[in-house]
Amino acid sequence: MCPTFIAKGRALYRDLPEKSWCFITLILSTLLLVACMIPFIVTDAIWLTFVTAPEFRATLSDSMRDTPNWTDVLLFYALYGVGLVLLVTDPEITPDIVFTVFFGLSFYLGLVAYGTYELTNMATLRAWTWKGVLLDMAWGAALTGFASTLSL
Repeated sequence: MCPTFIAKGRALYRDLPEKSWCFITLILSTLLLVACMIPFIVTDAIWLTFVTAPEFRATLSDSMRDTPNWTDVLLFYALYGVGLVLLVTDPEITPDIVFTVFFGLSFYLGLVAYGTYELTNMATLRAWTWKGVLLDMAWGAALTGFASTLSL
């Protein structure tokens, strides 16, 4: 039995046996994940290095690690990427609206995800700033919209 998130692609492969369309949809979803996350990770690394790190060091220097915990970094990107593919992609989106759907839904997902993190920290940490909150929320929305749209 195909997982529910894969089953939504069934209409595209209605003439194939279930195992075949399930496999095809899983492969396409994996390719979409890779195509989306490569520009996401590269662009985010540049942003984190040159824009966010100086801001964080200025306000949170005592709390920051010297180097990131790479296990946590990989876990974030894996969770975020799979969530993006599962929540935003739909194999039945027609070509005439695909850009609007991908960018719009991805932009909103980025805003919600980064906003959750930033607003929680703003509510609980003294050193958090509104400048950082607004900058990172805008970044998360734009980056997520950009990366998912590039994967098309």
